[in-house]
Amino acid sequence: VQGGGNTGNALTCAARLGLKPRIISKVANDPQGRALMEELEAEGVDTSSFV
Repeated sequence: VQGGGNTGNALTCAARLGLKPRIISKVANDPQGRALMEELEAEGVDTSSFV
């Protein structure tokens, strides 16, 4: 994971272990925010609670 820091890394690892991690967070509605969300989704993290 490039974005998200420790949280993003932990969520990605959990998804790779077969768990179903979810993140509840607020991100900017800009290219960087969308890229972070897409990156986590691609790794199997549920981002449906992003605001």
